[in-house]
Amino acid sequence: MDLDCLVSTIVDEVNKVMPGKDRALFHEFLDHAELQLAIEFICDKIFEYDVPIPARFGKMLQVISAKLEIEPARSWWPIMIEEPETHQLARLRAEGTGLYVQAQEVFEIVKKYLTPQFACLVDEFLSHNELDLAIDELCHCLINHQIPISKHNVDTLRTIWLDMGYNPAELVGFNILKE
Repeated sequence: MDLDCLVSTIVDEVNKVMPGKDRALFHEFLDHAELQLAIEFICDKIFEYDVPIPARFGKMLQVISAKLEIEPARSWWPIMIEEPETHQLARLRAEGTGLYVQAQEVFEIVKKYLTPQFACLVDEFLSHNELDLAIDELCHCLINHQIPISKHNVDTLRTIWLDMGYNPAELVGFNILKE
């Protein structure tokens, strides 16, 4: 995965959840090529302020910490990331099934149309067996950016979503190709 892509996504998330003075210091670390310090700092502040963060952001912090070989205790480990029970159940349902393979096939077809940021996030989630987060991110990007997709691939995404225990009616607004 492209580290720059992951960093830019984390910067976007930090800008949403952190107070101005902490954002400024975080960006200062980045400006001086101190990525490891920036990640450790932001994790410390999230823990210190008990900032609620989305599971997706927590997963990104885990991934980048592993890539930078930061000890979990110095980064994401103390942060309590609440994972809804539905995500846990979805992961259990997806394990040992062909859902990952199906999702990967759809992703390979459409990734050339995704922005690099979205493509690397979806790829990272798939590589860490975070199928629910990968499908959610992929569908979000396809729908919001109105990227053309075949009806067959939309049906595959909806089937995976249903098989994981989610409501496929949530996935509306695709730009389906005329066949």
